[in-house]
Amino acid sequence: MSFIFAEKHFDESLNREICSLSCDTKIVLGKGAKANLSTEQLKTIKKWGIVKCTIISPDLCIAFAGNNITYAAKLFMNLFEKENCELKEVSKLALEIHLNTESVDDIEFIILAHDKGDFKIHNIKNHKIIYNCKECYIGSPVAYKYFRSKVLEREISGAFEETVDGCGDNSVGGFPIKIIYGIEEQSFIYSYNRSFSCCKSSITEYGEVISFFLSVSDGGFSYEYSGLDIKNIMLKVDQIDHAVIYSRIIRFCEDDKNNLNLSGLMLPMEIYYENGIWKRLL
Repeated sequence: MSFIFAEKHFDESLNREICSLSCDTKIVLGKGAKANLSTEQLKTIKKWGIVKCTIISPDLCIAFAGNNITYAAKLFMNLFEKENCELKEVSKLALEIHLNTESVDDIEFIILAHDKGDFKIHNIKNHKIIYNCKECYIGSPVAYKYFRSKVLEREISGAFEETVDGCGDNSVGGFPIKIIYGIEEQSFIYSYNRSFSCCKSSITEYGEVISFFLSVSDGGFSYEYSGLDIKNIMLKVDQIDHAVIYSRIIRFCEDDKNNLNLSGLMLPMEIYYENGIWKRLL
């Protein structure tokens, strides 16, 4: 089902409003997935998931949750064809797609826009649009309840990471990806993050050094990701010798590239660095 959360607030230290969105990468592929994906892409998605937010343009990004990712691709395809769309038109198009699915859980959307100097967050789910949200979520109610309980203890980014790590909903997981609006870039961007995950618990006495179990045998790993541009994200896991690029333009083959049911989706590909260039891992 996924879990995506967006919020905006005024930051007194920066003296300006800030806006961000976070999504997980785990995907449970629904019916018809095999027909829409090459064998290589299907295998890689099962291993690495997908990034469920696409930056359409510097001032517009759209996140989605649901059981059928082809509906998200349909929205992206329409927007790329139109090139320039007003925010209200984008929201109405997303609502139309949401209303014409077989199930209400097939697709939900969050739309983030930087519109004439202001941030707008629109939420499309439960057969309606909620305009100008301060914060909202789509996806798993179980994950959201867990997330709200953790926000009481720590800041939002940490609470989101902990939710993705283990909220009790098996449809949520993978890596926590964050999107922010970069003032220098004047664009929505995929934020840089370095973190670690560990399945092994430990008890540390007061004053002792905290041990982080990052070995594969302990179920731990460390990773970092960063946006290369608005179309590509690089993910590196320290415990493996290659990287993963999530991209809305790089595809395994011409069939995938020409498949409209994959339009705009941030799909993974394993890559490695050799002789000064990145190459696809075969």
